[in-house]
Amino acid sequence: MRFFDFCSGIGGGRLALEAAGHTCVGYSEKDKTADIIFSYLTGDCRGFGDIMLIDPSRLPDFDIMLAAFPYKNFSAGGKRFGFHDNKAHVITALIGILSAKRPLYFIFENDKGFLSYNGGRAFKTVCGALETAGYEIFSSVLNSSDYGTPYNRERVYIVGALKGALSGPFEWPEKVESRPVSEFLGDEYAPVLPVSDPTFLAGLQNDFNRGRIFINELLSRDHIVIDRRWNDYRVFEDKVPALSSSRMGIVYTLGGELKKITAYEALLLQGYPGKIAKKARDAGILRGSLMKYAANSVSVNVIEHIARAIEKQAVTSFVPSEDLEICSGIYEKNIGTKKKFISVLCDYENSQTAEKWLSVIGEDPENIDFVKAETVRNDSPITVYIKQKGKRIANISKIGFYTLSGKTRTSVLAKRTLSDLADEWNIPEDVYALLDLNVNKKVKFKDMAEHERETVRSWFFENRFLVVSDIICGRDDTARDFMFFTHKSDKKTEWIFTGVGSLVGKKTSGDASFVGDSLKVCGITLARTTSGQIKFTVSL
Repeated sequence: MRFFDFCSGIGGGRLALEAAGHTCVGYSEKDKTADIIFSYLTGDCRGFGDIMLIDPSRLPDFDIMLAAFPYKNFSAGGKRFGFHDNKAHVITALIGILSAKRPLYFIFENDKGFLSYNGGRAFKTVCGALETAGYEIFSSVLNSSDYGTPYNRERVYIVGALKGALSGPFEWPEKVESRPVSEFLGDEYAPVLPVSDPTFLAGLQNDFNRGRIFINELLSRDHIVIDRRWNDYRVFEDKVPALSSSRMGIVYTLGGELKKITAYEALLLQGYPGKIAKKARDAGILRGSLMKYAANSVSVNVIEHIARAIEKQAVTSFVPSEDLEICSGIYEKNIGTKKKFISVLCDYENSQTAEKWLSVIGEDPENIDFVKAETVRNDSPITVYIKQKGKRIANISKIGFYTLSGKTRTSVLAKRTLSDLADEWNIPEDVYALLDLNVNKKVKFKDMAEHERETVRSWFFENRFLVVSDIICGRDDTARDFMFFTHKSDKKTEWIFTGVGSLVGKKTSGDASFVGDSLKVCGITLARTTSGQIKFTVSL
């Protein structure tokens, strides 16, 4: 999926989503130094600058919004200005972009102090605004040390999904065992803090530490972490406490000496790959500046685990980052084009296009035994069987591909009774009553009062992802959320492979509106039939 990285810092979130297999289409960062470091580490110069100055219409389309918006105004360590500070307006800008671009999902990160600020009212207000924008909201406090690094950093994470874009309530990623501290601490350039340092010695001798901390005993062991930012020094054997961009003071033991934690080590603790952390260290960036950005960064490992959890639970499990054209040419009859598609797909060993398609739908082209198709018929879906090497025939993949629109006519996707839809979509009573008037009592939408039409339209708009994905994919579990489009022109038809997310967010305006006596939702038309059913047709 495609993502946009807002409040990107030096690129931790971007590295996380790329590690999860997603593609960055742009980023936004107000801090000029952070922007320069981001570009240096990632090689990407497509920055959009200050989010408060962004015109959403200028942004590329994306499926995931990522943002670690400023937290000092909410954090326990910050001044807790909250919504009275201009930084809080960033969340307003983010919600505005969500409303304009309609990505399928978002991941937000903030200090856990955000939860308790103003008695929790600020957090509830933000979540309420996100829900009003059409998203289901899930939040949890996660610790970086539970996802592979020995770094004790708690943050609140908010995951949002358009209604119907997840297979159920979001399930947070399971915890994983942390790697040992020794893999993260040991930078050859780490400065030494002399044990005779007057400030350090004074701390050891104060009323909190005298008779409790014995420095020679600690120095006899490696990778013992001492947090001396408090009057009572705190000692850790298997974790590193959260770093602060404004208060240094964490040291560790190595080879009988005290070492100051470096920005390189801080990046490793935040989950940055070793080669990226080394690239940052060797770039000559001032130690204090790099440490500040490392401390303020998102934890790469946590964001990556969340992104993988979203993909696992997504209704559109394999939404392609771009439409994939499989064949084009002079317009043929429907059955001829279907046969052409099958010939390309079955020739996956010689066709890069087919290989790319198979990868997108979750198959491993290098491990395929064969691809076969059922006999092609005009009005039936294309059914393809994919056999992976080493798997029994009983485990063969069966995938149905659907033609959504023909050259000269619209295609009927389904017909359903209103009562069935009421249960499947959980339609509220007021909307159901108006739909019943239209379907069963044959009252035309155009003859209803304006506020009644708006009641129907607004509900379908807020639930459009649920509606579209159910209409298209609810017919057959083998559809894999994918379908065909025909792009019409005078001389040729291009057959495009795309997903439900693209249908809602990119192929159409993503709107719901009335056309005569029918309701059109993201390119799909809902119209009553003479038998009292609702007919769903598409013509794109």
